[in-house]
Amino acid sequence: MRCKCSFSLDPEKLTEKSYLISLKKPAYVALISLQALICAFSNGVFPSIVSYSCLPYGNVAYHLAVTLSNMANPAICFLGPFMPPPTKNSVLGVSGFSAVAAAYVMTTALQSPSPPLMGNVWGEILLVNKSNVSKKFNFNML
Repeated sequence: MRCKCSFSLDPEKLTEKSYLISLKKPAYVALISLQALICAFSNGVFPSIVSYSCLPYGNVAYHLAVTLSNMANPAICFLGPFMPPPTKNSVLGVSGFSAVAAAYVMTTALQSPSPPLMGNVWGEILLVNKSNVSKKFNFNML
C-alpha cells in the first residue's frame, strides 16, 4: 500500500490535509516504534560495539568498516529526497534484512576474542558488509 500524500509548492494549495498520511493507528504506532528501535541501535548500540566486532579481524577490517560506514550515511541521506516513499512492505523487508545483519554483528561482538571466520578473508568481507548495518537502518528511516 502506497502512502497517499500529496505535496505542492504553491502556498495557496498547502493544507493540513495534504500532509496527512492515510495509516491506521496500529500501523502508525508500529512504524513509530520501529523507528525508535532503529534510532536506538544505529546511534547507540552499533557505534559502541564496532570495535569489539571488527578489531579481532585486524586493523584493515576495522578501518574499512568504520570508513565505509561513515561514507554511506551521507550518500543514503542525499539520495532520500530523490526516491519514492517506501511502502510498509519494503520497510518491513529492509528491517528484516537489517535485523539479520545486526544479529551477525552482535554475535561477532559477543564472541570478540575469537569470532566466527576469524583468520579467513571471507570473515573480514562479511563483517565489513554487515557492519554497515546501521546505514541500512538509516535507509529505513527515510
